[in-house]
Amino acid sequence: MQEAAMSLIPSHQFASLQQDVGMILLDELQEDDLEASIFVVATLLNAGDSRNVEIAEINLRASERAMKMAAFSSAAKFATKGIDILPLDSWHNNFQHLTLSLYSVCAEAECYSANIKKAEYYCKEVLKQENLSMLDKRRVYNVLIENR
Repeated sequence: MQEAAMSLIPSHQFASLQQDVGMILLDELQEDDLEASIFVVATLLNAGDSRNVEIAEINLRASERAMKMAAFSSAAKFATKGIDILPLDSWHNNFQHLTLSLYSVCAEAECYSANIKKAEYYCKEVLKQENLSMLDKRRVYNVLIENR
């Protein structure tokens, strides 16, 4: 029945519909319910091509939750999507903390998934940021130390 209903939706509109459903869930779910459904909500939101910072924040939450569950490839997937939808100048505006968190968790997830080259890439991106303190960079330094 569900597949029959879904087949009625034109394929070019399906991703947009999924993202719309994700936005409705994001708006309507209580915080506890959102946390319990974070992977579903993030996946629905990621179906579209919106460059919304709120979606990047949801991807960070999904990534951090996946890390706690030792689902490292899922954590990397959500963090990467979050990074991809950040504004181009995200290191130099109000989204610096979000950007740092996404790159750091992505570096950790890629490291634990044995994707060392990808982990090093995300670490280097953080380390290039002169406006960050050593304390801000500690997570990626830990990733680099664990790789040695």
